[in-house]
Amino acid sequence: MTDGLHCEVVPFDQIDFSDPIFDSVRHDYPDHDEWYCRANETKDSRCALVVRASLSAYAGIAILKYGESPDGPSQTGLKISTFKVAPQAQAQGIADILLSHVFERAIEQQIDVVFTTVLPNHEDVSRYLELRGFRRVAFETRRGERIYVADISHPERIYSDLNRLAYDLLADEYRNRSYSPGPTQESPEYLAGLLAKHLLPSSRRVLELGPGSGEVLNALGKVAVDTVSVEISPRMAMIARQRAPNALILIGDILNLDFPPGSFDGVYAGAFLHLFPQSEAARLVRQIARWTRSDGAVFVNTSIADEFSESLELKADYLHRVARFRSRWTEDQFQRLVKSNGLSIIERVTTDERERGKFWVAYLCKPSMQNQEIE
Repeated sequence: MTDGLHCEVVPFDQIDFSDPIFDSVRHDYPDHDEWYCRANETKDSRCALVVRASLSAYAGIAILKYGESPDGPSQTGLKISTFKVAPQAQAQGIADILLSHVFERAIEQQIDVVFTTVLPNHEDVSRYLELRGFRRVAFETRRGERIYVADISHPERIYSDLNRLAYDLLADEYRNRSYSPGPTQESPEYLAGLLAKHLLPSSRRVLELGPGSGEVLNALGKVAVDTVSVEISPRMAMIARQRAPNALILIGDILNLDFPPGSFDGVYAGAFLHLFPQSEAARLVRQIARWTRSDGAVFVNTSIADEFSESLELKADYLHRVARFRSRWTEDQFQRLVKSNGLSIIERVTTDERERGKFWVAYLCKPSMQNQEIE
């Protein structure tokens, strides 16, 4: 979807405002040329993110202004003053590329709030922004524009939408990397086997949370009769479905879903819990314990950090430097997260993925008896 498309930074006074992408902007804002003259006086606080089509025409553009918030001037505010995708390029994922780069720059510049305005007749833009973590505020501009805000200073409010955006953009790269794994990366069969050896021979149903490109999900399909998975990224889900065609893949935020107690013989949550704030991760572990049969098993893992943190950060170990939410735990903290929320650890497994600088700790677990509801 985004292969071959690149985003570049263009100084404000080098933007080609004669490009056809601005035709609809001038239609919506008849005083656009006057705005340009005023804006050019503060060009040092402005720039554009541009994705080009063939012949150097703009396929998409986001014009940014630093130092502004919905309430007025602010050193930690960033306004998206223009956000446009050319009509012939709207199915290429360009809006996601632009928005991801907006968040990347916001994180690098320690921005607290990103906002933009939308005219009432652009419902498609409003829906898109809401799906990507922006929330409409109660007041409007003097023109009657709606104001949409992404509060970077409170990542717990936008992390789910931001992670969906990140993995939509990374999906193709995940698929490509699966064909050439690193020398210290564990095989899908090995990882699925860690869970399988703690399952009863009669086990029938296994749940995987966040299947990525689907290799482990496919391997789990050789262990259980039924495999179910939950994936927040529609693009990633499509790729996982290609690798594991017999699995049922649900698209959505796992925290908005529920299953009856004891629905699964096994649950696999690889590289998953650290995509949530600690409080949400704890709630999720409790849910996993409840969804697992008393004689079932659970796999959870994370890469271990020297100290705890949770924030929006740039995922830098892929070609696309996407913004996403990440929690980082010491092993003691990760162990407490698991043991204090309904799981008992029965085996510890480690992987030193040296080429990526990650030390992984996995726990194979059983539901604690006090947590198990009547099945």
